[in-house]
Amino acid sequence: MKKYLMIFMLSALILSCQQKSPTFLDSLKITELDGQPIVPKSLEGKVVILNLWATWCKPCIAEMPSLDILQSKLPPDKFVLLLASDESPERIKTFKQKGNFNLEFIKLESSLESLGVFALPTTLFIDKEGKHSHTESGGKDWGTAESVQEILNLY
Repeated sequence: MKKYLMIFMLSALILSCQQKSPTFLDSLKITELDGQPIVPKSLEGKVVILNLWATWCKPCIAEMPSLDILQSKLPPDKFVLLLASDESPERIKTFKQKGNFNLEFIKLESSLESLGVFALPTTLFIDKEGKHSHTESGGKDWGTAESVQEILNLY
């Protein structure tokens, strides 16, 4: 009996020492517009909706009002919506000041290509465990009841 108990305790110790595998969220490099890194741990437990856009992208800008609506309809304790551009923080800040959006704009430090993104806008969905779970490419009307319900049903 002692032998089995010892094996069980040793197995439990080994399993508890194993490190968690890095997730998609862990590999994502994003910062606030002031340059402060956004730590993946701060987003854990929430579904991250990461909209990739650019200031020169007309379809990106066209979908922003609907992203604003989407954000207002999602429970903030379960979802976070981030708009990430790989442009300079100054350019993003200037765009943000000119626009009238209640959205969180951030700087993408990872390359679009490393994320498998080759067209804008693209929206990545990252589940509560930090795993990439879904991608939407192209502009979309995010504010419709159907779009909101589809997201709520997925998560």
